[in-house]
Amino acid sequence: MAEERESVALRPPEGSIVDTRYWHLLDDGRVQCDVCPRACKLHDGQRGLCFVRGAERGRIKLFSYGRSSGFCVDPIEKKPLNHFLPGTSVLSFGTAGCNLACKFCFPPDTLVATTHGMRRIAELFESCGEKISQHGGGIGLPGSLQAWTRGGKQARVAKVFAHHYSGELLALQAACCPPILLTPNHKVFAALRSDLEDVRCIAAAELTTDHYLLVPKEQAGNGIRIDAAGTLDTGATLLVNVRRVEETLYEGPVYNLEIDDPDHSYLAPFVAVSNCQNWDMSKSREMDTLADRASPEELADAADRLGCASVAFTYNDPVVFMEYAIDTARACRARGIRSVAVTAGYMCAEPREEFYRLMDAANVDLKAFTERFYYKICGGALAPVLETLEYLKRETRVWFEITTLLIPGENDSDDELDRLTRWIADRLGPDVPLHFTAFHPDWKMLDKPRTPSATLTRARHIALANGLRYVYTGNVHDREGGSTYCPHCHTRLIERDWYELGEWKLTDTGACLRCGTAIPGVFAGPPGDWGARRLSVRLAARMGTAR
Repeated sequence: MAEERESVALRPPEGSIVDTRYWHLLDDGRVQCDVCPRACKLHDGQRGLCFVRGAERGRIKLFSYGRSSGFCVDPIEKKPLNHFLPGTSVLSFGTAGCNLACKFCFPPDTLVATTHGMRRIAELFESCGEKISQHGGGIGLPGSLQAWTRGGKQARVAKVFAHHYSGELLALQAACCPPILLTPNHKVFAALRSDLEDVRCIAAAELTTDHYLLVPKEQAGNGIRIDAAGTLDTGATLLVNVRRVEETLYEGPVYNLEIDDPDHSYLAPFVAVSNCQNWDMSKSREMDTLADRASPEELADAADRLGCASVAFTYNDPVVFMEYAIDTARACRARGIRSVAVTAGYMCAEPREEFYRLMDAANVDLKAFTERFYYKICGGALAPVLETLEYLKRETRVWFEITTLLIPGENDSDDELDRLTRWIADRLGPDVPLHFTAFHPDWKMLDKPRTPSATLTRARHIALANGLRYVYTGNVHDREGGSTYCPHCHTRLIERDWYELGEWKLTDTGACLRCGTAIPGVFAGPPGDWGARRLSVRLAARMGTAR
């Protein structure tokens, strides 16, 4: 796929730039990255599509080693992994960049406070008189459109960006505000309960119920004042407490704005969020979100200190930061801590072998079962993903599970589900767990309805009929579809409601208490009791204090 690559103007700290192994020189003087099938061909000073790998002095280097947008302790079921140390906690983190998608935007229905009232962000893009196709998406030039900033000022909207996204969205539910849906790396203006005067830009993935979001009192250009009883009044603004941070999978268009103002903020719809400063360097701006840092050894220490049974490379695909992930996995293994890769499986054979040699578990996102879908929706290909799945089964001891997000009208037909599940049963065997996940009702694509719960149930029944033994529904409350059953005596062995575990009828080694059938997976004694909690962890601040 021939695409223009971006030249790099901003350079990260030297400690985060490391040499890589998988590349080769071309006859025309460019250097080709050989980590994933995109095979980016770069001149010196250019970055690949993932942006964190780029050419410098005739070599491919990684520019995000040791850096992260934040660290969180999650339940292992959130990855999702249902047969890998159930109930335990996992230290989760990612860096910047992805070889399939952008990670710094809002879904289409997000409302933005403009001087002409609240408008959907997708409508702002569609109404632009001039549009430029670039970087697999589009840039809209809106002309005279103005939005409100966090300081209650009017500012010109310079650009509206539209791109495809596949991955996690976070929903921030704050007092007196509708849910805010955004990608994990998108920054909002917030302060910690312990220091409410220190308002700063914080990535959504770092937010917890200990944070307060910034809401200007005057917005939308008509003098409306928000009455938020019980929130903290600082004069011109309110600080509203984050009540919930929830996660869902999403496939579809996403949008962002560039605001022509030194404040670089806008309101979505009431809460102050950071804009995307100049899309030509937007992935460089994403690199700027990597405010937290930790060496592999420090990560292993943190996981040990926090009582985590494993570390997960997630939020963005660890394929693009494989050197950092491999070194971290090696440091964790020395301490008896497992490593988990949450990945799209889009990787070349040689680096794949080195990467999975250090992984203990993986969840692979099998987005669909047609090349058309991968080309149209992801800008990638299905075949390399299937090769990764077969490699994991035949050549490794990595425990892996598969997730497929069902999108109405795109990948949820009986025929496609039948072919997908037959392929898994025939090529990978009946014991590989398969998760069918849904859009949240509020988080739909522009032209797609929500995924009905009946679709998940239908998909699960098709998979079971084709011989798969462990098929789960996800992103919904469904005790039957989320629980694990013995394939021999049909006893419910692990009861689940989303990330919460209920009754447990397994031995410490993972056998059915009733009939003794061994359940495939990684089991080590009684289940953990972490539950559905989500704990944000600031490692760089802690290490800075320690020093």
